Amino acid sequence: MTECDINNQTISRPGNSWLAAAVWNNSYTYKVSAHCPLHYCLPYSTHLNFSIPNSQCQFKRAGILCGHCQQGLSTIFGSSNCQKCLNIYLFLIVPIAISGIILVLLLFILNLTVTDGTINAFILYVNIISINTPVFFPQLGKFTPAYTFISLVNLDLCIQTCVYNRDDYAKMWLQLAFPFNLIFIATSLIITSRYSTTIQRLTARRALPVLATLFLLSYTKILLIVSSVLFFYSKIFHLPGDHTELVWSVDANVPLFGVKFITLLIACFIIFLILVPFNIILLFTRWLSRFTLINKFKPLIDAYQGPYKDKMYYWVGLQLVLRVVLFAVSSLDRNNNVIIGIVLFILVIGLHGTTLRPFKNEIKNYQEKIFIMNILILFALALYNHGTTNMTAVNVMIGLAMGHFILIVIYHIFTYALSGVTRNKLQLHINTLVGWIIRLLNKNPVHQSRLDSHVMNKIPTAVNYHEYREPLVVQD
Repeated sequence: MTECDINNQTISRPGNSWLAAAVWNNSYTYKVSAHCPLHYCLPYSTHLNFSIPNSQCQFKRAGILCGHCQQGLSTIFGSSNCQKCLNIYLFLIVPIAISGIILVLLLFILNLTVTDGTINAFILYVNIISINTPVFFPQLGKFTPAYTFISLVNLDLCIQTCVYNRDDYAKMWLQLAFPFNLIFIATSLIITSRYSTTIQRLTARRALPVLATLFLLSYTKILLIVSSVLFFYSKIFHLPGDHTELVWSVDANVPLFGVKFITLLIACFIIFLILVPFNIILLFTRWLSRFTLINKFKPLIDAYQGPYKDKMYYWVGLQLVLRVVLFAVSSLDRNNNVIIGIVLFILVIGLHGTTLRPFKNEIKNYQEKIFIMNILILFALALYNHGTTNMTAVNVMIGLAMGHFILIVIYHIFTYALSGVTRNKLQLHINTLVGWIIRLLNKNPVHQSRLDSHVMNKIPTAVNYHEYREPLVVQD
């Protein structure tokens, strides 16, 4: 329900809604949408003057459903803000590409993979927080260390910057580029290792585990982009009359049936056709392994199921379903997503602690419980504060998770330092040190005399010298 003020020529606009007016055939027509995208329109009620339609937008946005930036501005990574951008920012692609290569190399060298199992619970933790970012970080303009950490691990830029002067449509393509670049690097190593023994020796048969880790790490980001293209649409009602218009929620100014949008739609639909079987196979792998087609992907499937017990191979698939459910709830029902999140994770921690215990290693079972309890506390804080989350408590809880992750990395660094060639070199240094100590002791006269005396006491003394000589002539 809206109210008009004839004197001020304004209309009361509910929060997170969008209104516009135009003159058609000497009469006013109105466009109304009850659901403006989050972080596009002002979240609180305002009095709107139709002569200044962009006053209902925030972050310097404009256009239909505030889907564009104001003229001369461009959308930036890390938020929905708009700012002045130059094409010189394209040079940022170089450090971004280098950081991707460094990340892949670190995963290879330190064996930080899902096959090892030490970071599986941590990946679940950061993915769940990323899905519920508006809940835990209601003020996205404030880049706290906790938000920066979560963004980086989810393969997202933690700073507000632009790459080049473009709109949200181009931003979607660039967001897809980074995770797929990492997956491309890992896939290239797998292919080249089949033809090069040198690369195969350097990768130490970790190419598939690294690829599996990168795909799981970027799963939430890819899911967000694909779903925003395939499922995020808004209805605009044209008044008077019953005419409705369907627009893309991310950028309502992009025509739905234009070449640009159809191209992005086809690409995301192809990715969707990969994500769905991926979820199903990991969830029902014990029943689907009888099919020849599924067995062709067995090496990759084994990379995910390596740390789990035989009867718990579905655990990683179940966690993927948990991500999808929470993502759907946070997108469709923002009012109850905190309660549903609490209920789901109480069930998970209850089953995990009483009967399931999915990991072969008991330490990893306790580690996953710690991360799940951390998520539960964050959801409880969000519920207690009714949308005004205590950022100090959130930063403390995520800080504890950061410390836990640092300990995991230190463990892998220590393991790497004591493995392979490094361990052989360490053993060589130890042998050299022992030899130096022995030679040093041999140079000590007192020690040498004691050693000589000890050795002489061990030699038996002959009573008759001739008894120890071999006779020269053998007597008959």
